[in-house]
Amino acid sequence: MTNSNCYLFSGGGTGGHLTPGLAVAAELAKSDPTCRILFVGSDRPLEQKLISGAGYEHFALPVESSRTLRRNPFQFVWRNWRALRQAGALLDRVRPSAVIGLGGFACVPAIFAASRRRVPTIVLEQNAIAGRATRFLSRRVDAVCTAFEKACQSLSPVARVIVTGNPVRPAIADLARLPPSQGLGETPTLLVLGGSQGAESLNQAVLQMLAMRPPALVGWRVVHQTGQAQHAEIAKVYATSGINHRVQPFFDNMPELYTDAALTISRAGATTLAELACAGCPAILLPYPHAADNHQLANARIFEAAGAAILVEHQHFPAITVERLTRAATSLIADPTRRAPMVQSLRNLARPDAARAVVNVLQTAIARTIKG
Repeated sequence: MTNSNCYLFSGGGTGGHLTPGLAVAAELAKSDPTCRILFVGSDRPLEQKLISGAGYEHFALPVESSRTLRRNPFQFVWRNWRALRQAGALLDRVRPSAVIGLGGFACVPAIFAASRRRVPTIVLEQNAIAGRATRFLSRRVDAVCTAFEKACQSLSPVARVIVTGNPVRPAIADLARLPPSQGLGETPTLLVLGGSQGAESLNQAVLQMLAMRPPALVGWRVVHQTGQAQHAEIAKVYATSGINHRVQPFFDNMPELYTDAALTISRAGATTLAELACAGCPAILLPYPHAADNHQLANARIFEAAGAAILVEHQHFPAITVERLTRAATSLIADPTRRAPMVQSLRNLARPDAARAVVNVLQTAIARTIKG
C-alpha cells in the first residue's frame, strides 16, 4: 500500500528547479497539514540549504548528469545505477502516494523507479524548450506540467501535457493580486539579478554600463545580486563608484525588492520570469548564452513578443552587448511611460495559481491510479 499522506519530490540542483517544487510542496502542506514531504536529489549545497530552510526532509542520490556520458561513461552508468537502486529502496520504504519530478537529470532515478512500481508521477517543466530529462521521462509519467505552451513542441506526442504555469512561492504569487507599485518610492531602483548561481557576463555588462554614468540613472539606486563567486570583486567596484547601491551575493527578501524595483536587469531563467510576471516588474533580459538548447533565449523571446520585456542577447564582442544594454536601459529609465504597458503585459503572463494547478493535476493522477 502507498502512504496517502506522503509526497516525494525528485530533482533539484539549482534554484530554478527547486523553487517551483517548494511552491507545490507548500500548496500540498496547506491542503493537508498532516502530509509528509520528502525531497530526493543531488548533494549540492544550494539544494540542501533551500530544502532544510523550508523544513523538509532531504535525501541525496549519487546522480550523474548526462553530460558525463561521453567524458566518463563508466562513471555515468555506475553512479546512476546506484542512484536508481537507492531511489527504489527509498520508495519501498516510504511508500509515497505520488512522485513529483522537478526537472534536471537528478529527477530521473526516482521517477523511473516510481513508474516501474506504478506510483503516480508527474514532471514539472519550467522552460519553453523541454530539458533532456523531461523529454526522456515524458512517455513514462502520468503528466507533464509546463510553464509555456511552446514546451509541448519538444515533448513526445504521446505525453499528457498540461500548461499550468510555473509555480512560485506564495509570497511572490501574492504580488499578482496587488496593484502594481514599481518605482513609487522616493528613490527609483534598478534591480540586477544574475540568478542563484550568479552570472559573470551579465554582472560585467552591468558594471561596464554603470561605468559610463548614463545621465538617466542619476538619482537612482542599484540593488545588485551578484552570486557568491563575484561578490567581493563587484562590491569593491561599487564602493568607489559613488552610486547609491546595495550589493549582496543573494537576497532573501525578493517580494520587497520586486515591489521597490522600477526596472530589472536579469537572466531569463523560467522561475525568475514567473516571479517578474507576478510582480509586474519591467525587465531587460540577457539570456545565459550557454544554457542547454539555448532555452533561456526561447523563454526571453516569449516575454519580448508579449511586450513584457526587452531582450538583449550577448554578442561575441562584449562592447556591443554593453552598448545595447545601455541603450535599452536608458530608454526605459528616461521614459516611465514605456514601462507602464510592460507592467500590464507581465501581469497578463502571470500564473499566480500555478502551484494549485499542479496539485490538481497530481490529485487527478492519483485518483486515476486508484480507480485503475
